[in-house]
Amino acid sequence: MKKVVFLTFLGLNFAFAGANFDALLEACITKSDSTSCAQILNYLDDECKKGVQSKCFLYADMLGRGVGVEKDVVKSFEVYKQSCEANSSESCYELSKKYLDASGTVQSFSLSGIALDKACKLGSKRACDILALLPNN
Repeated sequence: MKKVVFLTFLGLNFAFAGANFDALLEACITKSDSTSCAQILNYLDDECKKGVQSKCFLYADMLGRGVGVEKDVVKSFEVYKQSCEANSSESCYELSKKYLDASGTVQSFSLSGIALDKACKLGSKRACDILALLPNN
């Protein structure tokens, strides 16, 4: 019985954490609440360091856009690169754009192409659609 109560309590905490995350994210984005933004960014950074690639993607996106934090395109590039190296298709896609636009790094068409190809091979439809438009060399 104690085990069931504990698991129920644990489940409710996880549900609350998800609801709390959503509320904090909404307050950060729609109200520019600096406290909420700081909590979200710390959470995403911690989860990214644990290897949760979806959180790395969100963290890099917020850094790159300056959502809730001072815009940091170099850190955004670094997070996308690490996440791409961990086989996150959408991070590879974003990394290819960073190389193409010279955002947080030097411009490199070849590295952009490599990242875009990897994104496609990992299942990014956007990346595959772009590659389909390019002439074969």
